Amino acid sequence: MNKKVIAIIRTSTTQQEIDSQREEVIRMALNDGYSLEEIEVVGKAGASAIKVDEAYIANMNRVYDLLEKVPTIEAVYAWAIDRIGRNEEILMRLKNTLVKKQIQLVIKNPSLRLLEKDGTVNSGVELAFALFATMAKQEMEQKQARFMRGRKRNDEQGRYNGGYIAFGYKVENGKIVVNEEEAKIVRQIFTELASGKYSCDGLARELQSRGVLFKGKKLLFSNVRGILKNKIYCGEQLTTTGIIRNIPPIVSKELYYSAIDAIASNNPSKTNSTTNRFLFGLRLITCPFCGCHFSVAAKLYQCHNHNRNGYDSRKSFTKCSNGISIGVANLDRLLWYAASCVHFEYLRDLINSRNLGLDEKISILKQKISNLYSEIDSIAERRKRINEVYMENGITREERDNKFRKLTSDKDLYSLKIREFEEEIAGLEALKNGDTSELFFDNIRALMLLDNKELQCKIVRKHIKSVELDRSTYKNYKRVLKIRIVYFNHASAEYLYVAKSIGEFFPLVNGELVYDENGNPKPIPNIDILKNTIWAEDETWGSPIYGSIL
Repeated sequence: MNKKVIAIIRTSTTQQEIDSQREEVIRMALNDGYSLEEIEVVGKAGASAIKVDEAYIANMNRVYDLLEKVPTIEAVYAWAIDRIGRNEEILMRLKNTLVKKQIQLVIKNPSLRLLEKDGTVNSGVELAFALFATMAKQEMEQKQARFMRGRKRNDEQGRYNGGYIAFGYKVENGKIVVNEEEAKIVRQIFTELASGKYSCDGLARELQSRGVLFKGKKLLFSNVRGILKNKIYCGEQLTTTGIIRNIPPIVSKELYYSAIDAIASNNPSKTNSTTNRFLFGLRLITCPFCGCHFSVAAKLYQCHNHNRNGYDSRKSFTKCSNGISIGVANLDRLLWYAASCVHFEYLRDLINSRNLGLDEKISILKQKISNLYSEIDSIAERRKRINEVYMENGITREERDNKFRKLTSDKDLYSLKIREFEEEIAGLEALKNGDTSELFFDNIRALMLLDNKELQCKIVRKHIKSVELDRSTYKNYKRVLKIRIVYFNHASAEYLYVAKSIGEFFPLVNGELVYDENGNPKPIPNIDILKNTIWAEDETWGSPIYGSIL
């Protein structure tokens, strides 16, 4: 039998209420002469007209679908106008659709019928309907205002408003308080990032190796990055109402912004380009004209926006006028020299400090070893599970053997790492208890003979925060640059670079060149020449070991 009536049923609370509402609305239609088979009921519990949630939207879409596709529909019944909706736009749209299609709207409370018997609109009912729609809109606005006032009051009192709980916090007696167990990890993340030794990705890998977890799962780069960007940890997180949430901070504002600044300055040295993988100056030089980083083109460091040659898909793009450039090999030579000088002092201070910080390093290494032993212990259980799946015909014999080989390879790798960490611990223990002079000179030798771009890049990034380039003058030379190197934990240094025939870097002390006994400016020493000198002095040194120079 064709449907003639749509019964709109809606409640945002219990199923019992919707069953009661259904009975009332169906009884209205039956009293008007319709049969039960002619009534199509639309609606379910949980649909909110205030939030206009998915359930409510699905209900209204079903009503319009029936109005469009079932030409026999004669009337729409509802227990009250607010059962149809609480949004003025939604109510008026339905009313206009029904008037256009000459379909009756019957409301039980208050008792209303939209159309007269001759099909014309009852002007009094139409006015009442419009009035209720306006009142429903005002009521919803008042409810939203009360809701926002409640949220603001809860935020001011540090109470939980629902939703996601940031890592490092928990809900206790309705308030957000610090979860000390997780807060230790948060403080560790900010402290390590502020030191400038790690990128977010590097720190995530380091903490993974120590067995640190995030909400019981593997700590990822995205977790570290999310913690860094969340101002709740320093007590400055703004709410939707524009006020600062009264939640206890886990780190100080100074530590929070130190970590932010360190990450902004100490971007990873690797890029997607194989040839640019370990260029020391990448991401260290910022253009003072446009704020863009310098990139490499034609073996030159140059402003990236200047290198674009005017082409860019962005309509607002303007080519940077900063034409300062410097050869990659030349600047990298300076950066390695500058980083080496600071690293010498770092090694000396590290060795002279002896026990200072060594216990902490040994503890971290032992933590890594413990985590690796746990991984090895889990391999036996994983082999057992793989074998069970194989016995149940879940995988083929070849697949099982491949998985076994992977587990064996992992075990060998873990064992190798354990031996490396144990050797490092032995070296640190010797450093604590023994003579350090020989170790210091071994490290100096290893640093001077270092020919590993990746390790060199790590040392440069460990100490140098940023590089500033500016044009300068020296005698009648045309291409002269003043270079300022900013360190993380060391006073800044300045150099004068004279290109072309000289092609040398000259240190500046208080803005002035340093001269030798012949009145010539002193250039920085050539590391390659020093290497050859070291080899010539003692050919018995052999290949240096780089394990402890970082």
